[in-house]
Amino acid sequence: MQIIYIDILFTINFIMDIFIFFTGSLLYKRVPFKKLVLASTAAAILSCLVVMFPNLEKLSFNLYYIFLPCIPIILLYGTKNFFKVYLINFFCACMIGGVAFNVYFYSATMLGSKASFILTILCGAIISFLTYYFLIAMRKKFLLIIGEAFISFELFGNTVNLKGIIDTGNMLYTAFSKEPVVIVALSKVKKYLGPELLKFVDEIDTGKESLKMLDKISLIPFNSVGCKSGLIVGIKVMNVTVKRGTKKYVHRNAIIGLSSELFKEDINVLIHPDLVN
Repeated sequence: MQIIYIDILFTINFIMDIFIFFTGSLLYKRVPFKKLVLASTAAAILSCLVVMFPNLEKLSFNLYYIFLPCIPIILLYGTKNFFKVYLINFFCACMIGGVAFNVYFYSATMLGSKASFILTILCGAIISFLTYYFLIAMRKKFLLIIGEAFISFELFGNTVNLKGIIDTGNMLYTAFSKEPVVIVALSKVKKYLGPELLKFVDEIDTGKESLKMLDKISLIPFNSVGCKSGLIVGIKVMNVTVKRGTKKYVHRNAIIGLSSELFKEDINVLIHPDLVN
């Protein structure tokens, strides 16, 4: 008689589900780690239920294998493009689970009772991280968006790292010194700004600006197709680094313009082309 401890079963399923959903997110769309944990917990609990209530496996049309896996996937991504996401995660489960458990059973044949489930978990981890680094390498070499770049800078003693694009349409310069301006989503740097500066930015947006902070910041006029024209607040930042593929551009300082306009998806910065020339 084989004894199965429910806590060990839950732990193994939870860890393997983390690897599966993590790899699936690489192939489809990144999700927050807390969602991976939530979905993996749900999937592990459902796996344990089958051991506790074997009759679940006898549901008509194998509903256990079709319906129950849908629950953690919906927790991860919702119902949009569900069929596509289901197939991606099914492929990841076959790839990771198939290889990992085959290695375990092969080692059990060779080592007998000395075989350990740690080997299974280790195989899952190796496959997940190999997939991750393979996709990163492929993306950098073949699929890198032409304008995509990463920028880091120091703002009031804090290091800020953001993802953006080299925007050839960004031709903003400061009014007198003619320094190029990097447009940054206000929401991404808001926590580093003091209440006085935040109030000033709000006044600029509502057209009620005063002149009391002009000794600390710049006001940059802009005119954009499809957007309102006006002024944006510019702040000098230090130790600016722009990474684009394998190239790195370093600047002692630069001007960032704070914009409360919405940025699409995970693009938070419109980098001035002068910073990569």
